[in-house]
Amino acid sequence: MKREKRIRKPINIAVRELESNLGEIFTVQEWADYMGYSRCYFSHKIKKRFGKSPKDLLTEVKLKKVKQLIRKNPDELGFQVATEIGFIDERSMYKFLKTSTGFKFSEIKDLL
Repeated sequence: MKREKRIRKPINIAVRELESNLGEIFTVQEWADYMGYSRCYFSHKIKKRFGKSPKDLLTEVKLKKVKQLIRKNPDELGFQVATEIGFIDERSMYKFLKTSTGFKFSEIKDLL
């Protein structure tokens, strides 16, 4: 079976590409695929370039986007934020927030 040749995007634009396509990229594997790399090679390159694992960067970008959306519209409901970021539903976003920050969605809203 012939292996499909990937067009690789420069690693230095990986975070910008993630931010622009957050609703389509949910995992490190999807991010690596989007950028045109194998997961292992991508993880190595990201860690070397940014000093953080791709999973940590993915979490940071999602959290940044949640905060940005709440600041933009403090009355926005959880499901609206979850949908805009690309979570399956608000419950998965709530779990992500609690796991990543230790805070509930409502607590994050109150802090901002």
